[in-house]
Amino acid sequence: MDMEETKNEKWQINFLIIAISQAISLLGSGAVQFVLIWWIVDKTGSALSLTYTTVLSLIPSVFIGPFAGALVDRLKRKTVIISADLFTGVIALLFSLLFSIGEPPVYMIGIVLFMRSIGNIFHSPAIQATMPLLVPKEQLIKANSINQFLGTGSFLLCPILGAAMYDLLPMKYILLSDFAGALIACTAILIIKIPELPIVIKKKPNMLREIKEGLIIYMQDKQLFLVTIILCIALLFLSPTGTFLNLIVGTVFHGSVWHVSASRVLSSIGALVSFMVIGIIGAKIKDKLNGTLFGIIIVGLSAFIVGILPHNNIGLNLLLIVCLFFGAGMNIYNIPYRTYIQENIPREKLGRVFSLYSSLMSLLMPIGLIITGPIAEKVGMDRYFIIAGLGSMATIIIGKIILKIKKL
Repeated sequence: MDMEETKNEKWQINFLIIAISQAISLLGSGAVQFVLIWWIVDKTGSALSLTYTTVLSLIPSVFIGPFAGALVDRLKRKTVIISADLFTGVIALLFSLLFSIGEPPVYMIGIVLFMRSIGNIFHSPAIQATMPLLVPKEQLIKANSINQFLGTGSFLLCPILGAAMYDLLPMKYILLSDFAGALIACTAILIIKIPELPIVIKKKPNMLREIKEGLIIYMQDKQLFLVTIILCIALLFLSPTGTFLNLIVGTVFHGSVWHVSASRVLSSIGALVSFMVIGIIGAKIKDKLNGTLFGIIIVGLSAFIVGILPHNNIGLNLLLIVCLFFGAGMNIYNIPYRTYIQENIPREKLGRVFSLYSSLMSLLMPIGLIITGPIAEKVGMDRYFIIAGLGSMATIIIGKIILKIKKL
């Protein structure tokens, strides 16, 4: 690949077109996601219903996700991005027609989330693998911060837009916003040129072999491999808290849809501020994987605090403040981790590596939910948050001790 192609004066414009269009698409998609989750909470108020629906939405990532990266590396990434956006948009349109017939059972929401997940497992690695083709290496962490900044700005508006739509519009019209966002994103991708790596793999396509090759490359970096194991164990505790946040606000603290919206907005504000800070000081972050572990500590401490708050208006208001740190921590660990991969993994393998990582994260979520859903239903949502916070922080502390002993 001609490296000058990513360093000409047009890379900034092309990058911003992709980032802004994807942020607009995320706004519609995120608002719909918020509405669908709150619909379940509003109709059932059950941790198990939310658990089973969320697990259903993650099944494609677990079983199809490992193959997605190999396909991304073989196909034109521009084609993959457009196809994935169109797929999720058409699904929203079809289910909009279904909701126009009448109110469906709760499991239908799970099917909507299931279908949306199929598009996302191809879309995410394609976008991540495209960034190094457009952006010079020394600008990657800044570009990732800008991309996340715009995405977080969309998520900042998602709960507000979702809450307003839930109050004012029937579900059939709400789903149409996802379709509109997908069309905007596809149009933007069509008008720009994305450099493509030549396909140098001469062997007959074998997805299992290519997944194994990606895993081997992943494991060759011992520090990355060990930090990823630590990260996965910590997220096994923490990943369900993001799903259960709506439920604890709505049932334990007796908040309304607007309180749930406020919790999401404040989480996004925390993430937004963290992205701005990382974007400014990104070049000074030498140990990116250590930054990842620090982000998890912030999330674990936030979860613990949520669990010990009193169940009254004062506790609800304090919970909303804690959401600022929840959002900041959730995203502080993500940017340095992804940037480390982009800087250290061969570009022609990035699709496979990011796909494996996404699939691993997706696998942790249903495992965590299946384990913790019944526990949260039995012991209470507040006690679960205490357990998740303590367990994740203990994992990071032990992990850092191991890293120091091994001097990685």
